[in-house]
Amino acid sequence: MVKNAIGSGCFTDRMPGFLMEQTVHQRGEHIIVAGLAAGDIEPSGMTDTQILDDVDATMSSVVGRPIKRVAGFVKSWTHDPWSRAVVRAPIGDQRDTVLPLIAAPLDSRVFFAGEHTDSRVGPGGMEGAIKSGYRVAREVLA
Repeated sequence: MVKNAIGSGCFTDRMPGFLMEQTVHQRGEHIIVAGLAAGDIEPSGMTDTQILDDVDATMSSVVGRPIKRVAGFVKSWTHDPWSRAVVRAPIGDQRDTVLPLIAAPLDSRVFFAGEHTDSRVGPGGMEGAIKSGYRVAREVLA
């Protein structure tokens, strides 16, 4: 039911704002659905159970009848001490506090490139990936 209702993914005006079916090419009846809060919105004051209940309500709305998850997990990549973001679309002070850290070489031996390390305004995308590759080449040659 869920696979048929959301296809490989759908946008909603509920929480979470984006749902995607992660097992689209897997056979069987069980699937994994992932959701992203639109715009990296942190549901203020909500417990993980409340967030997952909202996901159930969204999925029920999409399917057209009440359904309940078998299991669930909530993860804030923005508050994760290592990633500090899902994608390179900095929020708050992350342009100054996160980007320099994730783009910095490790002991002048390991260099990091990728759209998430580019400091240009806006999401990094392919242009950010290419620019970061040029940056790393300059760092290695220096």
